[in-house]
Amino acid sequence: MSPEELNKEYSPSHWTKRFQTGEEVLRHHVKVVKEETERNLEKYNCKRNIRYGDREMEQMDIYYNTEEGSPIVVYIHGGYWQELTKNQSAYCVSPLIENGYRVIILDYDLCPNVKLEEIVQQIRKAMKFVFDYAGSSDAQSVTIVGHSAGAHLAASVLQEEYTQDIPNLDKLVSVFLISGVYDLTDLRRTTVNRNNMLSLDHTNVINCSPIFHCYKHLKRFKIKFYVYVAENDSPTFIKQSENFHQHLLCNNLHSKLRIVPVCDHFDIVENLAQSDFEITRKIVKQVKSNGVQSL
Repeated sequence: MSPEELNKEYSPSHWTKRFQTGEEVLRHHVKVVKEETERNLEKYNCKRNIRYGDREMEQMDIYYNTEEGSPIVVYIHGGYWQELTKNQSAYCVSPLIENGYRVIILDYDLCPNVKLEEIVQQIRKAMKFVFDYAGSSDAQSVTIVGHSAGAHLAASVLQEEYTQDIPNLDKLVSVFLISGVYDLTDLRRTTVNRNNMLSLDHTNVINCSPIFHCYKHLKRFKIKFYVYVAENDSPTFIKQSENFHQHLLCNNLHSKLRIVPVCDHFDIVENLAQSDFEITRKIVKQVKSNGVQSL
């Protein structure tokens, strides 16, 4: 592809059908998710700014009704590793809390303040904290949900080299990957990586791309993967999800792929605030039978 074509393919706001311009959908998205997060902060119990490391952004918020024994959902926000924080990313909380979950919203440093490789290491550190907390608080199960860059991070930290020292990984029953990027080879040549914002080059792009890593070590945990992408994502984003779904299947893992009708890259997660949205319903089903739900 030409540079212009690549930039278009990796610009999710270009593909929305809800607004006339990409700027409009971005403004709307930030407004919606911020307002929903603020409502949830007022409505529910929340342990704020729990540290999982020493850096300023190595924090998480834990929303709950019943903390001891309840299943956990971990949400990793998107923003192309450069934007958003947990303070705009708790929009998924309400229907999950109302169905008996605890919800953990992760924060992490953003590029270019840190390298993308460093963010992966931060999420690895966060997961060690989460699964230790899951064990000490007798969580029934853990579910990980990631959107866009957050889906990339969720997939990255499940690579074998990063899971060897995570405690209680047997509590992980499902992973929801929503409109993610799993092969960064072309992305590094787009304006997303302008001035090498992500610190990607030919020496590390393979290591930073989940599509090039083995996941067969997860088979013994019987984790179920749900790979979602919006109908109004770009063809490249849809292909990324299709390819990673096939990659999971080739690693002998349970994976379901779903292209969500009508939605774009942004309302596919804005709708997580709605209890009747199909992804929300699927996450909620994981509560049944101690978090185990057949595909």
